[in-house]
Amino acid sequence: MVIKSNQKGDDPMATKKYVTIEKPKAVGEYKAGTYQSQYGDQLKSALDTVTNWKYDPMQDANYQALAKVYGARGNIAAKNTLADAASLNGGYGTSYAVSAAQQARNQYNQELASLVPELEANAYNKAQATYSALRDADTTDYSRFRDTESDRQWQYQQAVDAYRQAMADWQWGQNYNYQVDRDAVADEQWQKNYDYQAARDRIADQQWQKNYDYQVSRDKVADSQWAKNYAYQLSRDSVADTQWQKNYDYQVSRDKVADEQWAKEYALSAGKVSGSSGGSKKKKKSKGGGGGGYTSTASNSSTKSTGNSSVTKAEGKFREAKGGINNTAQKDQKKKKGYYSGPQQ
Repeated sequence: MVIKSNQKGDDPMATKKYVTIEKPKAVGEYKAGTYQSQYGDQLKSALDTVTNWKYDPMQDANYQALAKVYGARGNIAAKNTLADAASLNGGYGTSYAVSAAQQARNQYNQELASLVPELEANAYNKAQATYSALRDADTTDYSRFRDTESDRQWQYQQAVDAYRQAMADWQWGQNYNYQVDRDAVADEQWQKNYDYQAARDRIADQQWQKNYDYQVSRDKVADSQWAKNYAYQLSRDSVADTQWQKNYDYQVSRDKVADEQWAKEYALSAGKVSGSSGGSKKKKKSKGGGGGGYTSTASNSSTKSTGNSSVTKAEGKFREAKGGINNTAQKDQKKKKGYYSGPQQ
């Protein structure tokens, strides 16, 4: 990267310094190579042979060679057997000799047949070895192709990286020059904002002092008003306490009158109920000798005595309950006004 510094304009502070960086040339597009295997058809054929394996002894050269050897041996053994049988029969052949000769030939044929599994295994291993050799050769060629391609890619990437670095340097120069201009504008704007804010702060200080002085005067007025309200409230509380006491005393007297009225009404009602019960009892006929008179089962005097006793007990229980209710109500009222000093519940 080549940077050339120059100063733009007549700047007394000598802060607006610019740089000059040349813009790089773009790198051409990369074109990847294509691998073409020279073993493609052979690999396909060898793979097909291995994956679809079928053994045909007639197509196996090793089997054909052994077949000739074992066939010749079988023929020799058959001839020897015929000759041996003829010598034993005066030089004439017999059906036994022919059968024995055929058995000798079949023995070699069976030995040849017993070698077929081994021959098939050897043929399959050979097919696999052929496929492996072709695959290894193709892998080697492809590896060389990839090495060459990797070298080309590396060289291209180096060129791209160099271009990107040069472009980044050029962009940095453009941004740097732009930032120089923006900093100069920002400095000017900052100075204007600073001067304006200083002026506004001076005005704000004056306004604050005026508000403070006014608030102090208002607080004095508020204190005076509060003192007047407090004194007036004390006088009103005294009047309210007097009124409450009068209401309380009046209510107590009214409760006493109400208790007396209720007791009288209750006693009157209880007396009527008792009298009605005594008068309704039937008189039983006397079983003694003499006239046929009747005797009452209860006297009027005992009825009145029982009724009065019931009234007295009921009235006492009422007054006890009523007194408890009134005492509780009075305590609650005194608590509300602050006069009650008895035990707290």
